[in-house]
Amino acid sequence: MLTSSLSIYNLITIVICSFLVSYLLYFFRERKLKEFSRYLIFTLFLLRFLSFFIILFILINPYVNKKKKIIEKPTLVIFQDNSYSIVGNNDSLYYKTSYSDLINSFKNNIENKFKVEHLLFGEYVRKDSLSFDDKFSNISSIFEYSQDVFSNTNVGSYLLLSDGIYNKGANPKYLNKKLNAPLYCLALGDTTKNKDLSIQTVINNRIGFPGNELPVKISFSADNLLGEKVKLRVKSKNKKIFEDIVKIENNNFFKTISFFVISNNSGLNKFDVSLNLLGSSEEKNLNNNYSSFFIDVQENNKHILMLYDSPHPDISALKSSIEFDRQYKIDVIRNLDFDGNFDNYDLVILYQCSLSKPMFTKVDKRNIPIWFVVGQNSNLIDLNNVQEDVFFNNINTNFSKQYIDFNKNFQKFEIDDDLLLLEEFFPPLLVSSSFNIKKNNKVLLEQRNNTISENKPVCFFSSNQKKCFLIAEGIWRWRLNNYLTKKNHDSFNLMVLKIVKNLMVDKNKDKIDLNHKIIYDFGESIVFDAQFYNENLNPISNQDINLMLKDEENNLLNFKFLYNGQNYILDIGELKAGEYKYTASTIFDNKEYVKKGNFLVNDVFIEFKNTVADHNILFNLSEQNNGKLYRIEDISKLSDEIINSKNFITKVQYKNHKTSIMESIIPLCLLLILLFLEWFLRKKFIGY
Repeated sequence: MLTSSLSIYNLITIVICSFLVSYLLYFFRERKLKEFSRYLIFTLFLLRFLSFFIILFILINPYVNKKKKIIEKPTLVIFQDNSYSIVGNNDSLYYKTSYSDLINSFKNNIENKFKVEHLLFGEYVRKDSLSFDDKFSNISSIFEYSQDVFSNTNVGSYLLLSDGIYNKGANPKYLNKKLNAPLYCLALGDTTKNKDLSIQTVINNRIGFPGNELPVKISFSADNLLGEKVKLRVKSKNKKIFEDIVKIENNNFFKTISFFVISNNSGLNKFDVSLNLLGSSEEKNLNNNYSSFFIDVQENNKHILMLYDSPHPDISALKSSIEFDRQYKIDVIRNLDFDGNFDNYDLVILYQCSLSKPMFTKVDKRNIPIWFVVGQNSNLIDLNNVQEDVFFNNINTNFSKQYIDFNKNFQKFEIDDDLLLLEEFFPPLLVSSSFNIKKNNKVLLEQRNNTISENKPVCFFSSNQKKCFLIAEGIWRWRLNNYLTKKNHDSFNLMVLKIVKNLMVDKNKDKIDLNHKIIYDFGESIVFDAQFYNENLNPISNQDINLMLKDEENNLLNFKFLYNGQNYILDIGELKAGEYKYTASTIFDNKEYVKKGNFLVNDVFIEFKNTVADHNILFNLSEQNNGKLYRIEDISKLSDEIINSKNFITKVQYKNHKTSIMESIIPLCLLLILLFLEWFLRKKFIGY
């Protein structure tokens, strides 16, 4: 139908105008035409009327509104585990040969009725050919991918083909992401427990100081090895550090051994752990008998002061996280008991307390950074008086519970992926919105779903990078939730330590500030991010920063950082196992700045360590998402279940499609025909 500008009023106007102009031309202006036949005059008048009508019709430019029928067939989305653990057991030959034919036959059967989307996952989700060579298993990635890609798609069901082993990403047990269709799981791999020794965990301090005794706990398991003896040995640079012989007392044996190590060598120290059977029994998988741990022995440490007025669980949470990094020593003192001596401190944390103006001036003169933690018990009047970055409007400390998000555009330092994954699990914090930020800032945390145009900051750094404000309390719940979700505090500790580290950029030393992991898993991408500061600690942009990398064989590799508008990024990619030393350098104002360091790539292929399938995880996932778990020998039953499922419904949609008259050649052709006929009749019967 015709709509828009072509209303009844417009149509009547076109008709009247066309009629009047045509009448004027043939019945009023050209009186000579009276001697010709009335039929001829009326025919010419009608042709001119139609020509004018079409011209005016085109000028108004109406459009045709058509309804287009769209039929969307239901889709079966298949996620195939492509990690090495699938082929790491007794049935590896089957998965390398016959398995592909079985899955292709299954797909062909389904494709006769539904659309099939077949994807691989290991470290991440993608379309590729099946190879079982991914170095990691990240089951949680399929949920993120489904939400991003298939949330508005007619999905009948999802199918997960996996052995249930994961070694990257969030723990599938604690995923609360729901799919928009049922999830069926096909259990792959081998659940048989062969005779096997396996190092389960190695717990140690990652940072130490020369001469310190550092505790280490090693837990290992032994399956079906009753009565055998095992030698646990720890070495560093081929020197024996610790050794113990353990007798296996049952077929499901588990033991934790504790001991201490001492290292006087500064830098990154590597310790190799091995398990060896002393009897005649043989293991099938020896890859999980070896592991390594690393201790970064540092010569210098930093001293931190935390002041408070009243006890709070947040204080203990922050203290524990900071002490996780042994280069930091923290004193927690009640504000009333503090003697006012800041000489030995590199950072001051004010937990819901303030300083007098003279004491604050003393801290400022010593150029000591301050971390303000503001809560319900803070004296906001005092805070307004001693600093100029934030002004609190409501001195009655109006705090309320709000969920918090990480600012995805924050680039002062890299936000750990595990933290972003845990973000949705974190409980709300008590936060305030009754404040104004006077100066430029870099926001790390912000309130979620705020009604105002911009989310209110919760944690942010001042423009001079010497102050940080956390306007919230209850962060201890985040640390606890981190443990409940991941069985460790690593992600929360990393967040706190990155805040502390970035507040304590050494003014007298490193102007090139590099962030990177000390230890990388084999197969993991090596990523650096950096900042470059001048003498006044102002960040410098668009600087050429080079990095020279040297491996254990003294081979040299050269790289160059890229500036992304906020900081410098370098993605080296994967490196072979071993220790690497680097030198970052740049020239600024005719002066060379250099930063040296090292890191290690672990020589243990994480997919080799555990190849025993865990079908309980698959069962839980299918139960949580209204699906079922099938064994691979029941794949025909799974096929029948999917084909007969009521979830696969063809959806019909109608989409309005508007087409302008100007896009059609028909009105122009009709106009040319009418004008030609008029010209031809005038030429033949009238002569002009």
